[in-house]
Amino acid sequence: MTKLTNEDKSLFADAVSDVTKLKTSHNKVAIASSKRAQKPGTSKRSLHFFQPDADDYLSTATNSEDEISTVDAHQKLSFKRPQLDTKSFKRLQKGLFQTIWHIDLHGLTEAIADQQLQCFMRDALAEKARYLIIIHGKGYNSNTHTPTLKNLINQRLRQFPKVLAFCSAQPKDGGTGAVYVFLQKEHS
Repeated sequence: MTKLTNEDKSLFADAVSDVTKLKTSHNKVAIASSKRAQKPGTSKRSLHFFQPDADDYLSTATNSEDEISTVDAHQKLSFKRPQLDTKSFKRLQKGLFQTIWHIDLHGLTEAIADQQLQCFMRDALAEKARYLIIIHGKGYNSNTHTPTLKNLINQRLRQFPKVLAFCSAQPKDGGTGAVYVFLQKEHS
């Protein structure tokens, strides 16, 4: 690695001297949406703007009246709708599926992660994806010492009627810091 000379530092300071901080817009949030992965562990990302809308979440999700218990970092998540057969759920738990989409939310604020999750789910459903991996992390850097994003994912995924099941991933895919999601097949 090359060290910067005083001349380089001076040139850099001159180049950025007129830079001003961007104003934060409360109406739009720039987010990266995951596209279909080429192979497990890789994905393409494209930047677009998501316009938060109060009715947007309700158009794709249903409100759950059940209170969901808070989970800890190492607790496994598991959710299955009655219409999904046990064999398919076991395959999901083992990570036995081909086509996946994935998104990494860990390290984001709860609000931004929630918006990205909504957009990711909308994209996945529009593209008729069946299997997803959502990386939420274990919450080790959380101010509350609880896995905030893991609990958010646990609540939000239950609210999407098209989510047939989700469960904690295999260790190779993130273990209890990630979930596999199985979506309902779209009828043509």
